[in-house]
Amino acid sequence: MSPLSVAQYLPADASFDLVVFDEASQIPVWDAIGVIARGKQFVCVGDPKQMPPTNFFQKGEAEVEDEEDESVADMESILDECLAAGVHSAYLNWHYRSRHESLISFSNHNYYGDRLNTFPAASDSPRLGVRFEFVEGGTFERRASRTNRKEAEALVDYVFTHFAAPGYRRRSVGVVTFSQAQQTLIEDLIEE
Repeated sequence: MSPLSVAQYLPADASFDLVVFDEASQIPVWDAIGVIARGKQFVCVGDPKQMPPTNFFQKGEAEVEDEEDESVADMESILDECLAAGVHSAYLNWHYRSRHESLISFSNHNYYGDRLNTFPAASDSPRLGVRFEFVEGGTFERRASRTNRKEAEALVDYVFTHFAAPGYRRRSVGVVTFSQAQQTLIEDLIEE
């Protein structure tokens, strides 16, 4: 929920075990304080190198006409306040950069000291990245095995095809599942 939604839709005595602000560099302090006060713990996630909050889009047309020469001032964000107060901070070093490395490479080098690890995109190479593969007839068995057997079989076929191809023998394949049951099924099929 946004801070405004919390104020509008929840009773004043509603409380949270944990309050998390994502993109905190965009959240003005006055929007955040009421929600922070309702929480037992608080996590502030953001990047001080991103744009700060601005009131540019909150001005009405009449105000814009009256203040044409006035520059739009940046406001303090809840992230700025947390950093200024010395709240413990940690860096997230993984960045998903959509389809092209160029979208983050300049910032990674100039602002983050090449510290960000990025994931390869499918468009960079047909061998790299994440891509969608539709599996005909793949169905999740919700009540029975809690797996998708057709999908697991297709994945295992892909893995063995990958390792059988001449140029791929020395490369690894990472497999991620969303459940322990699916992981176990895939492991069993690989062993078979």
